[in-house]
Amino acid sequence: MKRASAILITSTALVLLPAACGSAPIGDPARGQTLFNSGGPSKVPCSNCHTLDGSYRVGPSLEGIASSAESRVEGMSAQQYLRESITNPSAHIADGYTDTMYKDYGKELEAQDINNLIAFLLEQK
Repeated sequence: MKRASAILITSTALVLLPAACGSAPIGDPARGQTLFNSGGPSKVPCSNCHTLDGSYRVGPSLEGIASSAESRVEGMSAQQYLRESITNPSAHIADGYTDTMYKDYGKELEAQDINNLIAFLLEQK
């Protein structure tokens, strides 16, 4: 019995450590893609304003966001940048755009929903 507990604790520590460091995706990209296209509980899909193919919409295309998010704000990882952009969209406005992003994702989405969305966006290289 003690051996199983040790494995569970070790397993949990391995999962939580990268998330705490901000270096590894902590969500399910497939669920994040569904959320991107549906809006989940917010009912406001990201895809209403953002594309993934470089084409124009109300908001900037998120094509290559995993790469560009790494260098948007000095000292901030791509994961941190994306989280702040989702939960506090007024913090960073892309050049050529105005502050029109939906403001309530941080209130309406569960933490795991946001993690899933970030995991999906980090696949957009």
